[in-house]
Amino acid sequence: MNMKKSIMTFAAVLCCIMTAAVFTACSKSNNNDPIVIIPAKTTMSCTLKVESNALNSFDFFASYYDNNGKVQTIQVPWVDSKTELVLINKSVPAKEWTIDVARTKLPATHGVLFKVKPKEGIDHNAEYSFLWGFNMVYYGMDARDGVIIDKNWSNESSFNIPEGKMDETFKSGEVILLNNLVTFQTDGSLTNGKWQ
Repeated sequence: MNMKKSIMTFAAVLCCIMTAAVFTACSKSNNNDPIVIIPAKTTMSCTLKVESNALNSFDFFASYYDNNGKVQTIQVPWVDSKTELVLINKSVPAKEWTIDVARTKLPATHGVLFKVKPKEGIDHNAEYSFLWGFNMVYYGMDARDGVIIDKNWSNESSFNIPEGKMDETFKSGEVILLNNLVTFQTDGSLTNGKWQ
């Protein structure tokens, strides 16, 4: 009788252990919540390019958030580009400028506002055209500089002003070529925005 009682007790204990194991396994396997890694550092690298001849008639300005999160606005300090601007079957010498920014506090906003203005004294009745382009890369990185979030935009296009349309094109005195902002939020997400 003692043997039968021992076997029954053992079976009851074994049943409890198996039930607990099954519930534990189910609770782990049903947890499909994504693991969110909050960036320890965020970076932006932006390269702007413009057809070299455009600098004879136009000035270019850029606003961006610096390493301290402050907005800086500058006249773009162009340098010779090692590569030409290419659009369809047109290839032209280019100037370029690159800005690199890194931030270690969230939320962190990065972005560039790129504008063009006509130089004083140019012919407002003439026709103008130039190629321009950009490449922007945003990274959210972990404490070991491993990339956990990345976003990349690039484009090359043509800016055209028909004959006699200079004043109409530049009614406000300038034209925005690029308006891009992203914010790395405190929860690790990345949101897009625009400069006001």
